[in-house]
Amino acid sequence: MKSITKILLLAVWALSFQPTFGQIENEQVAGFWMGTLDLGSMNMRLVFNISVSSEDSFEATMDSPDQGAKGISMGEVTVFGDSLRIEAPLLQGFYLGKFTSSTNIEGEWSQAGRDFALDLEKQAGAFVLNRPQEPKPPFPYKKEEVM
Repeated sequence: MKSITKILLLAVWALSFQPTFGQIENEQVAGFWMGTLDLGSMNMRLVFNISVSSEDSFEATMDSPDQGAKGISMGEVTVFGDSLRIEAPLLQGFYLGKFTSSTNIEGEWSQAGRDFALDLEKQAGAFVLNRPQEPKPPFPYKKEEVM
């Protein structure tokens, strides 16, 4: 009986040192992830804004800066092993990717029965379009004074 207890304790101790490869932490998932879809005739940037909503769940919105869309509500966000799935019921699509590092995800955007390669890179902050409201010279147009 004593030897069985020792073996069980040794097994538990040994398992506690197993590498956690493939386990993704909440902090690694949460953030701003941007990638570019190659649609053939044009490229389109997509930004996923993922936040932790509770201890084991996430919520997300998506921005499409090139289309002027911001804050599109996403559905369920699932992390399993080293993979990420983001449902997009409003767009009838989803994203499925695999973490290749803490700042990169290789995956595909699927919508309307078509799949598009979409690799995401974690951004330092939220995406902001550079559209100054007070342009500074030199202007890309001719300036004339009107009397």
